[in-house]
Amino acid sequence: MPGSNVFVASQGGRGAVSVLTTILRSTAPALDNTTLQFDVPVPPTAEYAAGAYTIYTTVALPGNSTQQNTVWRAGPLSGGDILPHPTSGPNLQSLMRLDFLSG
Repeated sequence: MPGSNVFVASQGGRGAVSVLTTILRSTAPALDNTTLQFDVPVPPTAEYAAGAYTIYTTVALPGNSTQQNTVWRAGPLSGGDILPHPTSGPNLQSLMRLDFLSG
């Protein structure tokens, strides 16, 4: 979704998990590692287990807010490159308004 600040977890050829941060500027973005539009005081880390990635990070919420829109997506890899995710089915349903005070 253009304008989104994102964390992308992926696994390299040797199995090491890494996290990229980027701002999506189009529907076919270059996944360059860039600074997000909100503060990330602790570098993100991730792990891969049981077929899923978990990203760990600390963010400073913009405008001292306590709620943030959150989405998560699953997309394919090809030769180590991250490809666009499908724009149907579960990828359209994986969103929520996350309240950092009440959970």
